[in-house]
Amino acid sequence: MGGRWRHRLGYAVAAALAVAVCGVCAVALQWRPLSSGVDGEPACRPAALSAAAPGDLAVVEQGFTLGDDGTLSIGAILGNHGKQQVAYRTRVTFRVVRIDGTPVLSPDPFQEIPVVLPGRRVAVGAAVHVPAADRAAVSGVVFDLSATRWVAYDTRNPLLRPPVTSLVGRLSDPARPAEISFLIDDSGCRDAGLAERGVGMAFRDAGDAIVGGGLALGAGEGSCSGAGGGYGVPALHLPATADPARSEVSVYCDVPGSQRAS
Repeated sequence: MGGRWRHRLGYAVAAALAVAVCGVCAVALQWRPLSSGVDGEPACRPAALSAAAPGDLAVVEQGFTLGDDGTLSIGAILGNHGKQQVAYRTRVTFRVVRIDGTPVLSPDPFQEIPVVLPGRRVAVGAAVHVPAADRAAVSGVVFDLSATRWVAYDTRNPLLRPPVTSLVGRLSDPARPAEISFLIDDSGCRDAGLAERGVGMAFRDAGDAIVGGGLALGAGEGSCSGAGGGYGVPALHLPATADPARSEVSVYCDVPGSQRAS
């Protein structure tokens, strides 16, 4: 099996992820061998992106859980229903609202996350704190995806070939926080110069409904190198009803640069 298991202390936070290419989310709970890379493979670098007409990006599943300590765990699955357009550097704003639609938090937290490929799903997660005086007023979470840059899909560009992940369940060490483990296949493109921007998670319950989510920053270090391997990410603020083995996981990769979050 290529690569080695890596465990990094990341934190599920609402306001901390920038530009990203999301990995494909898979839920096959099984071990499988990783393909081996070819030593000496020529380096491949992301090419310039060309503009495209607006596509069709939507939240296809979502859910949240408000804990007794005021932590609001939010999870969602984004889907790009287009055929040729890539959603690049989409700003996802999490608007926590009252029953009348007015905001509970100000300003609204956001993440600038994925490149969402045509026909693909991407996991998005966050955990935010709701003050005690406002907890009873929380009625729902509205996702704003209006800020998106659309680019043409080019499979030759390593930036648009995300890592493929497969869940392998959770580690059983009681000394660690709940942890989700996954494998990444060799992408076939070594040394592309991509940077890891975090791992997004959507948590599901036994009935497969989304009940929250999280963002682990720095937990997938090396996951965008193209070498493949096994990784473990902490599922902090995991709702009591969540089953980690049913989670959806997305690895975020992008070209090096500044990160923006609030």
